[in-house]
Amino acid sequence: MSSATLKLWDHLFGELEGGYLVTFTGKQSGRPDAGPNKLDDTAQESWIWPEDREQAAAYLEAESERGRDAYFGVHLFKSGESRRAENAAPEILALWVDGDGATVPEDWPQPTAVIESSPGRHHYYWKLT
Repeated sequence: MSSATLKLWDHLFGELEGGYLVTFTGKQSGRPDAGPNKLDDTAQESWIWPEDREQAAAYLEAESERGRDAYFGVHLFKSGESRRAENAAPEILALWVDGDGATVPEDWPQPTAVIESSPGRHHYYWKLT
């Protein structure tokens, strides 16, 4: 289990109770007609927050070690059925940006958490107060 993953999740929505953490994994497509970052063999899993948090972190770590891309929903969901916006929990406690190689300008509010998603690429998170 990844303590860094658990630390990030606790930072983003640790105080929330009674929602679902939704994870998504897939394998980068090797098909010649596939665009960049096209995933095949995708899987979505739902985990009760906070009860299943350690199991969810271990699952994503195992999927990553198998060579699969591993993602999580930045917000909790009302049910484990989908990642669709209408299923999002009513409380939004953080904002998120995939930097795509960009950096946060110095005169902007600085992120409260930064994760290197792949070499030279970062995800930026701002915890709302």
